[in-house]
Amino acid sequence: MPVIALDLGGTKLAAALISDEGNIIIAETQPLEKRAGPDVADLILLRANQMLTTAIEKNMRVTSLGICVPGISYSKTKKVWAPNIPGWIDYPLFDELQNCLADKNLKIKIDSDGAFYILGELWKEMQEDAGMQFFFLLEPALAQVSSLTTKFCGEHMTLGEPSDG
Repeated sequence: MPVIALDLGGTKLAAALISDEGNIIIAETQPLEKRAGPDVADLILLRANQMLTTAIEKNMRVTSLGICVPGISYSKTKKVWAPNIPGWIDYPLFDELQNCLADKNLKIKIDSDGAFYILGELWKEMQEDAGMQFFFLLEPALAQVSSLTTKFCGEHMTLGEPSDG
């Protein structure tokens, strides 16, 4: 199924609509222009909803939205911390997306850029080794990365997340 991928950095937001075959249908990058807190979340929502509109225009049914953040995604609380985005300490990004996306049935996955880097490497390796077409947000691959992060970081933690003790 087609997916929307968003890569949030400290200075820009990259967004892409990816087809069933893993091809990039449309990709855009926009500078954050000193946005902070809720303004960054508003930009993410705007780009995600624009990608949903594009998908509808192309008769594509998007099922998932993946967002990597330049910091930590707390799997238990579904909040994020991004040190280079002012106002993003325990920021409720998941809740805002769930409440404001045009498609309320969209599966949302938010994780650190480090975790998505690993996921991209897994995708690339699976594609090369198996000769099959995968894209980086396939559920089995997410489960694989989730298993790896649990193994190395604990049950309720994501890569890079500090422990409670």
